[in-house]
Amino acid sequence: MKIRKDNIFTIFIKVLPDIFRGAPVHFVYMNVVALVYSVLWFAIVPANNYMFDTLIKAIDKQVSVNDAIVSILIVFVVLTTQHIFNGLNAYNNMYQYFKVRGFLHRRIHKKIDQLTAIDFENPNVLTDINKSMNGCENAMLLVNIIMNMLVFYIPQLLFYSIYFYSLNPYLVLLVFLIFIPQAISSILQSKYHVNLEQEIAPIRRELDNYDNCIVGHSFLKETRLLRVYGYFMKLYKNTQFILNHKSYKVEKKVALLRLYMALMTMAGYIGVLYILLYTMLNGSISIGSFGAVFISLTSLLSIIKEITFGSFSTLSKNFGTVLNYMNHMNTKVTEKISEQEIDFSKGIDIRNVSFQYPNTNTLAIDNINLHIRNKETIAIVGENGAGKSTLARLLLGLYQPQRGTIIMGSVQNKADYPYISKKNISAVFQKYQRYALTVEENIRISDIKNNYEVLRQLQNVELDTSSKKLPEGLQTLLSREFGGIDLSGGQWQRLAIARGLYRIHDLIILDEPTAAIDPLEETKIFKMFNDVSKDKTAVIITHRLGSAKIADRIIVMEGGRIVEEGTHDTLMEQKGKYAYMFNEQVKWYEHEVQYEKN
Repeated sequence: MKIRKDNIFTIFIKVLPDIFRGAPVHFVYMNVVALVYSVLWFAIVPANNYMFDTLIKAIDKQVSVNDAIVSILIVFVVLTTQHIFNGLNAYNNMYQYFKVRGFLHRRIHKKIDQLTAIDFENPNVLTDINKSMNGCENAMLLVNIIMNMLVFYIPQLLFYSIYFYSLNPYLVLLVFLIFIPQAISSILQSKYHVNLEQEIAPIRRELDNYDNCIVGHSFLKETRLLRVYGYFMKLYKNTQFILNHKSYKVEKKVALLRLYMALMTMAGYIGVLYILLYTMLNGSISIGSFGAVFISLTSLLSIIKEITFGSFSTLSKNFGTVLNYMNHMNTKVTEKISEQEIDFSKGIDIRNVSFQYPNTNTLAIDNINLHIRNKETIAIVGENGAGKSTLARLLLGLYQPQRGTIIMGSVQNKADYPYISKKNISAVFQKYQRYALTVEENIRISDIKNNYEVLRQLQNVELDTSSKKLPEGLQTLLSREFGGIDLSGGQWQRLAIARGLYRIHDLIILDEPTAAIDPLEETKIFKMFNDVSKDKTAVIITHRLGSAKIADRIIVMEGGRIVEEGTHDTLMEQKGKYAYMFNEQVKWYEHEVQYEKN
C-alpha cells in the first residue's frame, strides 16, 4: 500500500466527516459544551481577581462583609458550574466514543468486504487491515483532540492572552514562549512515530499470531498436547523484544526533544513570574490581580502541558496509525456488480485460464481449457497441489484469472473484470466454518431468504437430530463457549454439506467436504448428493477416487494442468495417471482390511 504524506491537519479535514456521521448530535453537543466549559474555566480568573480585591477591601473596611461573601459565592458558583459541565462532557464523550467506534468499524468491515478473496492471500493486505483497525480509534482521537483544541484550549489561550495583555503586554509574549517550544516538539515527534508505525505494524501482527497460538481457542488442544507452549512463548518474547527495542529507540529521541523544549518553557515561566512581581510592586496591578494571575498560571501551565505532553504528544504518537486508516479506506477495490442469477443452460466454458497466487513464482492453474455441460456432474481429482481447489475458487468467482476467461451464461470471470455476486451458486469447502449459532441458523445462513425446511436437509445428510444429540432440536446452540454443545468433526461436516445444499443453486461445488468421514460414509454421502443434485450442475473435488465414480466425467489434474478426462472406465482403460492413483488407493485399502483381519 502506498503511504500518503498528508500532515495532521489535512488528515483531520478528511477524517472529520466520518467522525461526525458516526454521532452527529453528540458531536455538536460535545463541542458546544466544551466551548461553554472553556468560558467557565477562564471565568475563574476574573472571579478570583474580584474576590481577592473585595476581601482586601473588606479587611480595610472599604466594602461590607456581604460584598465579601458575594465575591466568595461567585467563585463557588463558577467552580460548581465548571464541574457540572465537565461531567456532562465526560458522559457525552463516552457515549460518542462507542457510537463512533461502531460506525468506523462498520466502514472498515464494509471496505474489507469489497476486497477480493485473492487479496487475503497477500500478507501486505492483511497487514494493512491490521493497521487500519488500530488506526480507527486513533482517528477518533485525532478529531476529538483537534476539536478540543479549537473549542477549548485555543479559546483559553486567547482569553488568557487578552487578560494578560491588559495587565502587561510582555506577559503575552512570555506565554507564547511557554507554549510554542512544546508545540514544535510535538509536531516533530509525529515524524518519528509515523515511521515507527510503518516499521512495527508487521511485527505487531506477528506478535498477535504467536499470542493466538498460545491462548487461542482453536490452537489450545494441539498446543497443549504437543507441549509447545514454551516454543511459542520464546517466539513471542523474541518478537516482543524486537518490537520494544524499535519503540525504545524512538521514545529515547522523543524524550530528549521534550527535555530541551521543557527547559525553554521553564525559562518562559520564570519570566512571567518576574514581570508579575515587578508590575505588582510598582503598583501597575492590584494584589488581587497578582493573586488571580499567579493561581491561573497553574491552570495555564496545565493547559499547555495537556496540549503538548498530552494531546499533541498522543496525536503525534498515533498519527501513523491514522494515516494507515485513511490509506486503507482510500484503497481502490475491484468494482462489484449487484448479485445476478446465472443461466447455466449453455454450461460453463473455461478458456485458456491461468492463475498465480501473490508472492509465488509458479502457476497454480496453467492454461486450462474445459467445458462443463449443463446438469453434468464432474469430479476433479489429483494429488495435493495439483490445482483442484484453486480451479474451484475460480469457478465460484472468488478468484479472478490473470489470463483467460470463465464464461457462465452472460457473466464472465477474467482479469480486471468487475466482481459479480452470483445468486444460484453454492459450495461446501473442506475448511468449513463452525458458526457459534443454532443448528437452524447454521443452515439458513447460506440463504436467508430461503424458506425451505431445514430438517429435510439434515435428514438428507443423515445428521442425527434426536434429543439425545440435539437437546433443543434445531434451536440447539452449537458453541460450548456460549453455553451450547459441540458436534464431532464428522457431524460438523454433514452440517456444512446441509448448509451448501440448502442454498438455492443451479451449480454446487464440493471441495473435499468429507475429509473427516470414513470412505464408506463418504461414498454414501456422495451417492445421496448425486440423488439430490440430479437436475443441477455439480463439481466434486475429492482425493478418494472411489467416490469419483459417481460423476458423469472425471477430470485429472497435475501441476495446474488437466492431464486426463473421461469416465472411470475410460480412464482405467487408458492406464494413465488416474489408473495409477486408483490402483494405489485400492492397494492401500486392501492392506488396511488385511491388517484389521490379522
